[in-house]
Amino acid sequence: MRDIWFFSDHHFGHSNILKFTDSKSGKLIRPMFRDVDHMDEYMIDMWNETIKPGDLVWHGGDITFDRKKFTDSILNKLHGKLRIVLGNHDDAKFLASLGRIEKIVVTRRFDEFGFIASHYPLHESSLWNHRQQKNVVNLHGHIHQNPSPDGLYINMSVEETNYKPIHIEDMAFKAKEIYEQWAEKNAN
Repeated sequence: MRDIWFFSDHHFGHSNILKFTDSKSGKLIRPMFRDVDHMDEYMIDMWNETIKPGDLVWHGGDITFDRKKFTDSILNKLHGKLRIVLGNHDDAKFLASLGRIEKIVVTRRFDEFGFIASHYPLHESSLWNHRQQKNVVNLHGHIHQNPSPDGLYINMSVEETNYKPIHIEDMAFKAKEIYEQWAEKNAN
């Protein structure tokens, strides 16, 4: 059985992200990289250290900023079968044209694991699962190092995962814990 992994917001080829600072602390959000090539190579290494060629990767969006570099020197280095939850900086037509991405979606429900994946944190009203008659946890990216909204949210941005993917079973366990805490807090 192949493994399934999650993470988001790599921003491959995005040199300006190395200048981004946290609005509260003023510190760089990616301080460990000397330049964009160093960042890209490190993220490729972290990706491939965990993900095997046959594994399935659900990327939560904002995968690249430099289409040429991504196509020429990054995409074919990445292990796994790739699926994308579109981010605000992704171009679905470009990604589809690469021929390497199996699916491109806006959201993806994982009912059996108790969560829904999206790029942005979804509004809490979107977390109701009509089939199961209960809420689900929102696995999201977009906000990088910033904390998720209170409630049923898990941030899968690479800054929050130490640039490593999270296995679906670990994600399901974390989602279950968050749901149980939320349900206990909201019980009347």
